[in-house]
Amino acid sequence: MGATCVFCGGALASSELGRHVCPKCGAPQPVSPGEDYFSLLGAPRGFRQDPGELERRFYDISRTLHPDRFAAGGDAKWKVISVERMSAVNRAYQTLTKADRLREYLLELEGVTKAGDEKGKTAIPAELAEEWFELQDAVMEDPANAVAKLGTFERDLRKKSGDLAARISGFEREYDEGTVDPIGVLRKIEKLVLDGQYLKSMERDLLKLKTRLGI
Repeated sequence: MGATCVFCGGALASSELGRHVCPKCGAPQPVSPGEDYFSLLGAPRGFRQDPGELERRFYDISRTLHPDRFAAGGDAKWKVISVERMSAVNRAYQTLTKADRLREYLLELEGVTKAGDEKGKTAIPAELAEEWFELQDAVMEDPANAVAKLGTFERDLRKKSGDLAARISGFEREYDEGTVDPIGVLRKIEKLVLDGQYLKSMERDLLKLKTRLGI
């Protein structure tokens, strides 16, 4: 049995707009516990989203749920519900159109990570750590030579970041294709995301070091 209207009990349409407003009595529907950001926008659950399609759906839903449409509705709560539902749709749109936020949300939605989990628990790659400590020593002992070492380290860091992004993209494609164990591949993505956070932290430290050297 499909979803029904919380006001009149009528069946809600299965279309992308039908889940938001009852076709029988015209009432906007409260966000239910079973709805997530993907279902709110009628989007497939996955990492690869069509930005143009998401935008079209978002504006179609926005027009359908505009509070002014329910100001004189059959129930005083309709306008409030439309505002609450539109807020949820807006959060969904802001999340699914940004790759990092979508990835974090999907990992949480699938139970791989939990809201409030401590982030960044990962070990620095040994070879990168050695280069970084050598670079810091060079800055202290031989600033002139440190510039060349810094360039080498920066190229290595960018390559590792690029390689990591490519691996994440590959695993995300596998998840979307549904050809692998979804939780297993999500855990691989989670590990790489944590590694990426460390690399981004190193990029920030490198920028500070370049500023100190006047580069």
